Amino acid sequence: MNVSPDPRPRPAVLALLTLWRMGVAACGLTGVYLVVSEVDDFYYLSQLGSLAVGVVYIGLALVPVFTMGRRHEPGSSWLRGSLAVVMSLIAVTSILLLDPALDQTGFLLEHLVTPLVVVADFVLVGRGQFRTRPWEPLTWVALPLVYFAFLLATGVQAYQSIFDPDSPEFVPIVLGFFGALIVCGYVLFGLARLVGAIRAPAPAGPVASTPW
Repeated sequence: MNVSPDPRPRPAVLALLTLWRMGVAACGLTGVYLVVSEVDDFYYLSQLGSLAVGVVYIGLALVPVFTMGRRHEPGSSWLRGSLAVVMSLIAVTSILLLDPALDQTGFLLEHLVTPLVVVADFVLVGRGQFRTRPWEPLTWVALPLVYFAFLLATGVQAYQSIFDPDSPEFVPIVLGFFGALIVCGYVLFGLARLVGAIRAPAPAGPVASTPW
């Protein structure tokens, strides 16, 4: 899909975008603040994901400052796409397979609100995601892959009830899990493409020749 180069954004747009992305960062960091009571809590993907959202989205919010208003976001939306997949994983796993504890504000932010705003940001906000190449969703599973490789290498017991290396069903579960993540990535990719197509300006009609 061809996307025209981003025009220089207007100051009002930059201000609104900065406020929105600072709000996304605040959702992530507030969830971490309310939930984390000890360092070991960061072994869980919910806390790591929300912390990553906070750090990354503060950086995204400051892009207009670093570029003196010439750009509103980086040229690549890889990080946003990858975080959208990670946060979707956190929401679906927590709500369907674990106890999401949505009656507690911290877990409500980590398991529902932050995933929703991160997905909304990727699909609806900005323009960089419209330039995502068709193979990129395959790479968005890199962050979960690194995380679960860390769990296996260190023997940390987080999510042992789902991912038990000693279980004969471990390999099929892992393959199905990462397959579902890839499908999720392509769903987000497709939604972003659809939004990009809707936003694309209609091509100008043929210009009638002027008789002489």
